[in-house]
Amino acid sequence: MTKLKGIFKLIRVKQWVKNLFVFAPIIFANKFLEFDLIKLTVLAFVSFCFISSSVYILNDISDIEKDKLHPKKKNRPLASGLIKPAEATVYALILLSLSILISLDINIFVTIILLLYLGNNVFYTFIGKNYALIDVFQISIGFILRMLAGAVAINVEPSKWILLCTLFLTLFLGFGKRRGELIDLKEEKDNHRKSLMRYTTKLLETFLTISLSCSIVFYALYTVIGASYEYMYISNIFTIYALFRYYVLLLDNKENSNPSDLIISDIQIWLCAFLWGASVIFAIMV
Repeated sequence: MTKLKGIFKLIRVKQWVKNLFVFAPIIFANKFLEFDLIKLTVLAFVSFCFISSSVYILNDISDIEKDKLHPKKKNRPLASGLIKPAEATVYALILLSLSILISLDINIFVTIILLLYLGNNVFYTFIGKNYALIDVFQISIGFILRMLAGAVAINVEPSKWILLCTLFLTLFLGFGKRRGELIDLKEEKDNHRKSLMRYTTKLLETFLTISLSCSIVFYALYTVIGASYEYMYISNIFTIYALFRYYVLLLDNKENSNPSDLIISDIQIWLCAFLWGASVIFAIMV
């Protein structure tokens, strides 16, 4: 692994896809054709990319000894020794500084949300991730903060239905990741993440079913009674299919515990995402 490749792996560029939640408010507020607002949303997206990368580095520094014992995480740049903790700390501080500076160029409210996101993740890194349920709910809070940042960046009020949908959708993804970790680690789970001691596969699959159902219900309610566009309900078919498709992949998954990798690598989910976007644009434009 080259040093440059190691840096990209350290800052988790692939995980930046999660920050696309920042774009939800500008889409649902029908302002995605206004250049000035697009610019502000893109800046908010970049801010979250940088600050989330700094958080990933902090988490890797904190878990470096545990990661050395993990069957997959041992190959991470810090755990493998490719990048030293002191060097990684410098990268984290640079990314954090850039994130704050960019957010200040948008407005102070985006900066406040970024700081709340940072505080939430610092708590998660040192305390929250050791407690079942709290660990996954903190991850979900991070996604809600992304949406709020996108909303305050362009000065619109986010839909309460979409916030509820985001809550349950991200709980669904979070519990899916925990299930994958149980499968990956098996009897070694107690040596890697304390919260896994309280989870069982059966319990997590129950949580998955509940959170999946709520995600679908709240999104459907949004499209029928919460949205300002008559034909928004058409997008339900693509949303529901994509969620069911992900659930099938998750239950079949025997190796990869990362939801992002499952989603990014599946052509059917990508096709649903494209068709969902097209249906939303159609509903807004008609």
